[in-house]
Amino acid sequence: MNDPFLTPNAWNHDPYTPHSAPRHALPFDLAFRVQRGFDSGLAAIKAAPVAMWVGGLLMFFFENNGSFGGDDSGDTWARVLDGASTSIAAVDTKLAALQDLAPNLAMMLGAVAVFTFLLLGYAFLRPGFIRQMQTIHADGEPGWRELFSGADAMLPMLGSSILQGLILCAAAIPVVLASGAAFLWLDPAAAAAITFLVLLLAAVPFAYLWTGLSLADFRVALDGDGAFESIRSSWRLADGNRWPLFRFAFLMGLVQIAAAIMGVMMLCIGALFTVPLGRALAGVGWTEAYLLATRGASD
Repeated sequence: MNDPFLTPNAWNHDPYTPHSAPRHALPFDLAFRVQRGFDSGLAAIKAAPVAMWVGGLLMFFFENNGSFGGDDSGDTWARVLDGASTSIAAVDTKLAALQDLAPNLAMMLGAVAVFTFLLLGYAFLRPGFIRQMQTIHADGEPGWRELFSGADAMLPMLGSSILQGLILCAAAIPVVLASGAAFLWLDPAAAAAITFLVLLLAAVPFAYLWTGLSLADFRVALDGDGAFESIRSSWRLADGNRWPLFRFAFLMGLVQIAAAIMGVMMLCIGALFTVPLGRALAGVGWTEAYLLATRGASD
């Protein structure tokens, strides 16, 4: 007997309209099955390998914002701000400091511009990527139009992403404070041990919090939720279902790590292909699991 969850057109293409056939959402422990997600991802790669690679590559790029660095300008800033003297020597020192600082200011403005581009690009691409994964899995079509269809959900996705980041950062504050205090008052070895212990203690509540937010992007992309509504809806869906979500996320993460290792073993050049495809495979798995848990399959 064929698996009905891998049958093309098992999902309604338009989640905003009523379903044409009776559907029953699956329990999360059945919907979020790693084997099903992995098999579905492989089937999608076979059906549309180029589209999966492009979608995974773009998603990976915008998800991994690069860090920006530059020359240490602390002394230069101090020379600009230090004191209030208006003597010719002081003014000359401040002007020289400003001249030294100008290239760093340009680098800072450039970094802000690049970060803004990446943030907006993520907010635009993330809904389209989810929709593309749905289309490839359901129909075996490349889903190019869907990949670049995120304009309607861009602002809600941006707001939801910012809220998720703020929530997770706020949750990390106690860990940062505890670790900072340990390194301030204790010797490095003891401070490192305490930091490790704090991280272990914080792992469970942090995982609880993260799983509560893990479905917010899907709410925006596939159900039209706004920024705040997506957080609330994700939290309600995750209530009582955090273990299946965490297990699925952990094992799908291992799949992506394995894809990266495989690429490195292929003279590193292979990572250019295996990493995006691993990301897209996980994207299909997540999208399928979310739809099965919220919509199910037609009878």
